[in-house]
Amino acid sequence: MESEKKDIKKIRKVVKIAIAVLLFFAVAVYVMSFHSVPSIKVTPSYLDFKDGEKEKLITVNNSFEKKGIFGIFNFGIFDFGKKSSTFRIETGEDSSWVSVYPTSGTVSEEPETIKIRIDRIKLSIGSHEGSINIKSTGGDKTVKFLAKRGEDSIAINTPLANTALKIGSEVTLSWNATMGIFDFVNIYLLSNGCVVENIANYYQFRNDDVSPGEFKWQLTQDLLPGGQEYTIKVEDAQNSEFYDEVSPVAIGYQFDRIVFKNIYRAHQTPSNVQYIFSLRDQYNHAVIINPSELNWNSLKIWENGKEIDYSESRAFLSTQDDFQLQVMLVLDFSSSMKKNYHGIETMIMGVKSLINSLKETHQIGAIEFHRPDAQPSILQSFVTSKSAAKDAITNFASEEIYSDFSNCWDAVYMGLEQYSSKHNPRVFRALLFLSDGFDNGSAGTPKDIIELALKRDVHIYNIGVGEVHEEYILEDISRQTGGTYVHAKDICVLLERFQTIIRDLGGQYKVSYITPKKPKDGVFKIKCEISYKGLNSTPPLIGEINATTIYGNTSNGIINFTTSLNVKQKRAEVFMWCEHTPRYVHEFRFYLDKTKPYTVALVPENEGGLCGNWKIVNEGNGWFKLTSPDPTDPKYDLEFGNSGTVCKIIIDKISEAQTAVPFKLDNSVYSLGQSFCGRHDFEVDADGNCITNIKIVDSHEDHDLEIW
Repeated sequence: MESEKKDIKKIRKVVKIAIAVLLFFAVAVYVMSFHSVPSIKVTPSYLDFKDGEKEKLITVNNSFEKKGIFGIFNFGIFDFGKKSSTFRIETGEDSSWVSVYPTSGTVSEEPETIKIRIDRIKLSIGSHEGSINIKSTGGDKTVKFLAKRGEDSIAINTPLANTALKIGSEVTLSWNATMGIFDFVNIYLLSNGCVVENIANYYQFRNDDVSPGEFKWQLTQDLLPGGQEYTIKVEDAQNSEFYDEVSPVAIGYQFDRIVFKNIYRAHQTPSNVQYIFSLRDQYNHAVIINPSELNWNSLKIWENGKEIDYSESRAFLSTQDDFQLQVMLVLDFSSSMKKNYHGIETMIMGVKSLINSLKETHQIGAIEFHRPDAQPSILQSFVTSKSAAKDAITNFASEEIYSDFSNCWDAVYMGLEQYSSKHNPRVFRALLFLSDGFDNGSAGTPKDIIELALKRDVHIYNIGVGEVHEEYILEDISRQTGGTYVHAKDICVLLERFQTIIRDLGGQYKVSYITPKKPKDGVFKIKCEISYKGLNSTPPLIGEINATTIYGNTSNGIINFTTSLNVKQKRAEVFMWCEHTPRYVHEFRFYLDKTKPYTVALVPENEGGLCGNWKIVNEGNGWFKLTSPDPTDPKYDLEFGNSGTVCKIIIDKISEAQTAVPFKLDNSVYSLGQSFCGRHDFEVDADGNCITNIKIVDSHEDHDLEIW
């Protein structure tokens, strides 16, 4: 019995111990389970992005609670709990304008820093709420935030509208941008809506939230100075809807050099010293002189080191409006031009601008090329009728043609062949062609072109279009022939480059005066300087002239004719030129035989006409009389030694291969011994009147011999 009681006590004791152990382990398991799953804590839980703020930080850490004696499990060997947690971040569907970094990770003792960045560009104007969800083994948390977007903008500070910028200078472009604008911008120079120059591409301007954007821009020599209006545009590189423009901006330049180029001696009887030349600046572009800015100090001439008497010798500095100009266009209708967006249309627009810039007396022709297995064709031989030339080009462009590879060298060579081999130095000859420099069908070479151009005194101006193949070849052709080369990187810029060529074509001049030197004086030296805007031409024009070869009676004026035939319209335009004017001339009287219907008109002074403000009277029976505004007032007399056009004669219904219109100029109207005639003795009749035939032919070779 006693033993049973002892056994029962032992059993109870064992049970108590077992219960105590069980309780101990239960509590331990509870404590351990309590500390093994940490709770994450996010700070802050709400974000308010103020104006200008793009990025904020939040921290994620574990939260542990230590209670009483059970805290022992947080230390040493008794630490059975996990003190780290993993997490991942999800952005809500309404938070596409939010980016988070990192998007996942592990949090242990040290807190994890999370960057939250907003992109206001993706927001519409107004207030927007967003959120991110943090999923973790320590629980889930949500962080909400608020962002506002006002009216975003870019505002250009400099340059201002109506600013004149100078080629070769450095210009500071500056602008302000709201924080909703991307940190990168594109900067463009525009002309007529076309990007002429990509000033900066994807340029990072924002280094802080306060300073304005700024870019240093170096103006290049390819820009067209004067006349043309440009626009500067600063554009958000990520969203082109945000931009600012400043317009108009003028491009000017301060040339620091005036150089004589393409000098031709055009001396002639009677005693007329005459040079035709180009004036170029330091960039080899034309120096355009405003005639209103010329005075007696602008032109200086010395003979044998002694300055001439300008009042007696009547020195003239004339622009190309006052002398003859021939321009041949060589136009590219090949596949490479066609594949450019509006390439052909843009080329024709540029060509028409060039034709419109020419004067009444200037002649224009056109040649096209479009495939190597077909010879280039003459769209229009040289004519003074600008409408005829434009119609010929437009009509061809409207035709359905098969365009293929390029044979530009053969086309340019054909263009050079249209100039007479017998050149008159009083005529400035220019050829303009467009090319990417790639030729895969020509028999001729650039060397052949240069040789023929030099032989026929033709200056080649060309525009390299797009990705130019061996650009140095095009540059060399222009350099060796006295023209200029410009590059149009795309079709949109082509019109701009045409304007550059038009301007360069306008930089031709003629200096002339009557020398008192006689045959006994033999060879004499001449030096000529031109001063403009404080600069002297460097070096001066220097030459030697044999007085015997040009001596003549200066009371004898020289009359000549140029003519061009428009075969399609059966019409010829004839210009009556005065190549030398005696003193005291205030009228002309001449006769035209009525073999064909014709009209006579004066040529305006701004077109090179000598008698633009005179009166013209049809006296009947083919006789016409031109008189100055007041024949009794010497101030209206033609200037001694001057040259230019007297009138224009339009002759219609020309269907024959050759047409001759008899002409007579009555010299009996001059009472002081003056007279006019041609350059041949047989052109003077027994009464001392000038007689000749105005010849019109449709054969180009014969036509050349008669024109010049």
